[in-house]
Amino acid sequence: MMKNGKRWLFVILSFGLVVSWLLSSAGGMGSSALAADRNNRPVYAIPYTPKVLVDGRQINFVAYNIGNNGYFKLRDIAMALSGTEKSFSVEWSGERNAIMLTSGKPYKPQGGELTGKSPDTIEFGDLSTSTVYLDGKKLELTAYTIKGNNYFKLRDLAAALDFGVTWDAATQSVMIDSTAGYVPEGGTAPKDQTAPSQNGSSGEPSAHANAKLAYSVLFSDSGREALPLLLVDDEPYLGVHDLATLLSDTNRRFEIVRRDAKNRSYELATGRNFAITGAEEELRAKLIDFLDRNAKQWTVPVAASKMTVTVMVDGVSRQVPAYEYNGAFFLHARDLGHLLSVELLPVESVGAPAYRFVPNYPGTYRLGTESTDYAVRNILSARPTRWASIPQRYLYADASNQTLNLVTAYPWQEDVKTEDTAIEIRTYDREMNLISTKRVDFELPIFGAFYAGEQYLYIAFGQKNLEEDDGKEVIRIVKYDRDFNRLSSVSVYGGEIYTILPFDAGRGRMAEQGDTLVFHTSREKYATLDGVHHQMQLTFVIQYAHDAGGQ
Repeated sequence: MMKNGKRWLFVILSFGLVVSWLLSSAGGMGSSALAADRNNRPVYAIPYTPKVLVDGRQINFVAYNIGNNGYFKLRDIAMALSGTEKSFSVEWSGERNAIMLTSGKPYKPQGGELTGKSPDTIEFGDLSTSTVYLDGKKLELTAYTIKGNNYFKLRDLAAALDFGVTWDAATQSVMIDSTAGYVPEGGTAPKDQTAPSQNGSSGEPSAHANAKLAYSVLFSDSGREALPLLLVDDEPYLGVHDLATLLSDTNRRFEIVRRDAKNRSYELATGRNFAITGAEEELRAKLIDFLDRNAKQWTVPVAASKMTVTVMVDGVSRQVPAYEYNGAFFLHARDLGHLLSVELLPVESVGAPAYRFVPNYPGTYRLGTESTDYAVRNILSARPTRWASIPQRYLYADASNQTLNLVTAYPWQEDVKTEDTAIEIRTYDREMNLISTKRVDFELPIFGAFYAGEQYLYIAFGQKNLEEDDGKEVIRIVKYDRDFNRLSSVSVYGGEIYTILPFDAGRGRMAEQGDTLVFHTSREKYATLDGVHHQMQLTFVIQYAHDAGGQ
């Protein structure tokens, strides 16, 4: 029986459409991105097309650079080695959430192997939760799930399956030899060079002590790009043509009307999309190629020259400090922001330095909260990920006292409650002056949603129920007055909604009408007969009565 707060009358459960994320051997073995543990932070996966020869025959692989290591799709490797001495089969066991490899058996293609077409966008990789077995023996391998497929470090697969991997520096190629055994790092084979090289010298001049060329991940509301960035004393300097490309199709787009390298000047026109020229494209390609060959931990020291450039924006000319490297001019992101009414904000990331550009409108205010990549990535990208994330910031106006209130959830980290774990409420007056700050404690580890009703405020909390305990509280809706004083709550238990992960791959939403509050969310269910934890929408309706205390 559902256990309500004493003033809550009842909860009506209604179930939405089941969304079955079936994991077949054809699609991507192992858990999809939706089923991965949310506490394992996503990493940036930058696509590239390496030159790979298998037994002397060039094969077009699509790989991802993750942390300066090359990750290859398991089924692509199996397809490439099919019919050789090191062939192996790949099967998916949904019941065990396991990838089953059998050496010496022919591989059965499932479709989608070795397409050879490199994606044009950065992806997010999630640490795979699937177990890998080779001939019945469990392997300890690290894999990332990207767009439904599992990607493994090439040298890890070579070590497990005992095929040769070497690096040919002369042809910049990865050599896979099915007739040879694996030689571990530190042996006669070189260290992992299957991703863009981390060592070596290009003969560049000695570097300025504080200048580094870096891979960076830059966001705008039209998408995300991997672009070269110049870091001088850790301050970000950006190529003008790179910013023009990034902001195309946004309300801060601009065109480079003229670039005069000799006189170090640009003429820009706002409101018009930029089409990169062949010369600019070639210059960018050279910088990316240099990074591919020399970057270590995403950066490489370079010799950059300090100078001043003239930038004319819509007829208004300004002198801006800049740096030049290899024919490319880099302007400080702050100066570009002033010229083009955009603001560069750092984004917490795993791997490459990451920033996002947002419009900076005259006469507007930015409310101070810490932003994480996890929370902003869906709204920043034109190509959002396959699951939604729970919003952790809410803004609502209180007409009764003419205030604007910013509600921010600082959740548990890695299932551990920290000093920062709380719901923070910042209240501003009409002139955007901060009036007060208050904190509300989490009642369960997972934050699900906030809602400001006509008279009351509501917060949804939840907790995992991986043990499928029917008697465990999974969701709690807490009701507050306008000052966030707790009034009452209602709880929903595992056996009533068959849930192991509340709010999973979605977000909670609430609406009210009279004395009725409707809560809609998503969740991951108990395992069904096929052994899969399906996802399903969940809606429940709460009706409450007003007594003398207004609760």
